[in-house]
Amino acid sequence: MSQTDFNALTSSEEVIDRFTSQVKGRTFAITGAGTQSVGGYTALALAKAGPAHVVLVSRNPATVRPVLD
Repeated sequence: MSQTDFNALTSSEEVIDRFTSQVKGRTFAITGAGTQSVGGYTALALAKAGPAHVVLVSRNPATVRPVLD
C-alpha cells in the first residue's frame, strides 16, 4: 500500500504499520484522545509501534482514562 492508497476506510493500524520505522523512538502528542475517538484509536495504534512517548491531551481526564488503561 502506498501513501496514496489511504482513504476514508483506512484504519489507524494500517497507517501505523506503513510508518512504523518513523514511529519508533519518537514522541507524539495527541489531542482529543478519548474513548472511541480518532485520537484514542491513533494513540493505541501508535503505542504498539514503539514510540518513545505518547502524550495524551484532553480537557477531561475521565475521557482519556479508558485509553490509558
